[in-house]
Amino acid sequence: MYLKPVLKVLYIKNKEIVMAETTVLTKLEVSFSGITFNMEGQESFVREGWEYLRNQLLPYLEEALGGHRPLAKLKRSEIAELYKEKSPRSQTETVTVFAYYLKHFEGKEEFTPLDLKRFYAELGLPISRKIAQSTWDAYNKRGFLIKGDKRGSYKISPKGEEFVEKQLPRKRS
Repeated sequence: MYLKPVLKVLYIKNKEIVMAETTVLTKLEVSFSGITFNMEGQESFVREGWEYLRNQLLPYLEEALGGHRPLAKLKRSEIAELYKEKSPRSQTETVTVFAYYLKHFEGKEEFTPLDLKRFYAELGLPISRKIAQSTWDAYNKRGFLIKGDKRGSYKISPKGEEFVEKQLPRKRS
């Protein structure tokens, strides 16, 4: 999700300082199971559209397309519930669950290993010194992540999304 603020411009006209506000359009693009939704307009319009999409439409599509419990019904502050529900067993799986949360609940497509640190604190988990390594392993060894557009950033891959949605929690053997 990409939001642009109102642009305030100061300029001098006839020896007076003048302030002008220009509303910059807010844009949102969300892709889900091969379907892309685009919204553009005032920030309040796009935020309302996102809330509707997240709370009403995505849960319906998840059920219709996948037949699994709609994860989008979890609220933004419920990373703990998602973590508990999915019960990742390794740091690589944990990183993948956090990447899933960032994309589907915060609308953040790209992240860095540093972005994941706050989830450890929020969940009361010991902060792993190997977050960067776990992120690299999720990318390089498991294919759960793909490289982002910016240096050092990642995105969750379709394989990673499927892993979180359909393979977690793992059955105990």
